[in-house]
Amino acid sequence: MPKLLALLAAAALTAAAQSTAPRPEFEVASVKLNTGVARGSSLRTPQGNLDAKNVILKLLISDAYGVEAFQISGGPAWLGSDRYDVEAKAAGDANRSR
Repeated sequence: MPKLLALLAAAALTAAAQSTAPRPEFEVASVKLNTGVARGSSLRTPQGNLDAKNVILKLLISDAYGVEAFQISGGPAWLGSDRYDVEAKAAGDANRSR
């Protein structure tokens, strides 16, 4: 889990340094390593919240920044292999355009 927290912290710092606009925030988030054997994954954003099951972090990054997975280079190997369940509740009235 420390590697995930380090990645999320680095991404947040980079985004904050590149923008002076208010950025979307989550009121609460849960990130858990998925150790199951299921192969399918899902990524939903109901009412500004995030519900991701059995996803690789490369998919979350791709969705968050609106790029294709092949456009993401570098990073550790687990970025495209370890799978996570992420549930996050937006602070306030969030939407994808923010």
